[in-house]
Amino acid sequence: MFTALIGTVISSLMTKGAGNVVSAIVDTVADKGEEAAVEFIKDKVGIDLSNKQPEEVVKEVEAIPAERITQLDVEIQKLQTEQELKRLETIQKDRELQFKEFEKEIEDVQDSRDRDEKQRATGRNFFERNVTHIFAFIGVGVIFAMVAGIVFANVPHDSQKYADIVLGTLLALATNVFNHYFGHTKSSGDKTQALIQKKG
Repeated sequence: MFTALIGTVISSLMTKGAGNVVSAIVDTVADKGEEAAVEFIKDKVGIDLSNKQPEEVVKEVEAIPAERITQLDVEIQKLQTEQELKRLETIQKDRELQFKEFEKEIEDVQDSRDRDEKQRATGRNFFERNVTHIFAFIGVGVIFAMVAGIVFANVPHDSQKYADIVLGTLLALATNVFNHYFGHTKSSGDKTQALIQKKG
């Protein structure tokens, strides 16, 4: 309904050098739709597009003083800069949170490995020294047996999604055991190195 009028405003503002205002209008149309763009034009530019013809819109834009266009362009640029800074701040906070979660994960794994080393050093016999490993690998064996049972069993169609959930859970458990004893992936190794460098 307002597509042609919004286009008229954009083209008229372009001729007056209001690039930031035009960019803001285009972004508003793309993100929120035409009605939001109409409200934006009414609020920021001071032109109500309701019941207007393109010729009227052109005259109203041309009647805006050059000083007002410059002021409006600066205001829009400032607003866009603030929004971009907030977006970057949110990204930074998310990354810091992910890093803290990974740091905690690394500490948990290291504590577990230290406990295993102490157990091996103080155990009186083979079983006491390797009890954690024994149960871990027995558990992995049971998990793979259950996985094989799910994969090769004739699962009813109605229960397939539940079988998929169980399968994913079992594989995740097996992966955690593998990571504990044989190390993480290269990506995790890179993160660990970054953690060490940060602490240093």
